[in-house]
Amino acid sequence: MTLPGICNLLKILVLLSLSIALAYADRGGGASSWGQALSGADTGLVADYPVAFQQPVEAERFPQPQNSANIGATAPITPTTRIDFAPLRQGISYGDYATVTLEISNADRLYAVIVQASFDPTVLQVVDANLAQPGVQIAPGNFLTPTQSIVVYNNADNDKGDIAYAVAVNQGPPVSGNGILASILFQGSGVGTGKIAFKSVLMFYPGAIPIDPIIIGNDAEIQVSPPPNRAYLPLTLRNFVP
Repeated sequence: MTLPGICNLLKILVLLSLSIALAYADRGGGASSWGQALSGADTGLVADYPVAFQQPVEAERFPQPQNSANIGATAPITPTTRIDFAPLRQGISYGDYATVTLEISNADRLYAVIVQASFDPTVLQVVDANLAQPGVQIAPGNFLTPTQSIVVYNNADNDKGDIAYAVAVNQGPPVSGNGILASILFQGSGVGTGKIAFKSVLMFYPGAIPIDPIIIGNDAEIQVSPPPNRAYLPLTLRNFVP
């Protein structure tokens, strides 16, 4: 999938989220399916999308919390599901490798995740996890297993320092608990401190219902030091071909 493809993905999610809001606002109207809710919308985009986002919405499965003192008031929601980089700090020599994992904890009925992250491309480069595919990819983790999930988008841009990764359950129930969503293998390409940061994280229940709020962890850093007793050139210059 190209970058426009992930834009279409986000468009789908927005449409579905709006449909959910309409379904909740009119509970007296009976159950609402995605096909009905998206009537008149660009439903062609949904055809090839994981079945997780095409299932009927049952509002009763996700009741709104209520305050016993005031039935009309909504109780504050305490975030529990979180995503973190691990480890947060590590050091390597120029040209060596370091792995940073994206770890999910306290997940509750998680069905899909979209992560955008950034890194310093002057200090770090992502090592391709799948040479059989064009471009540069990160490695899927064990939290959403390959047999039950589909990787919707997976791309690392070593020129801009951007990572985009989207995965959804394609069959079976949603996932709860802890696990590794993905792992990123970096190579030290320059001397300095390479920061890795989350740009945005979206998580969803079945039916593309947003999990909100979620906890997003701190930035990670990889300190790249010069190799001992050796002169070096940044990898971008060392591999330069005029």
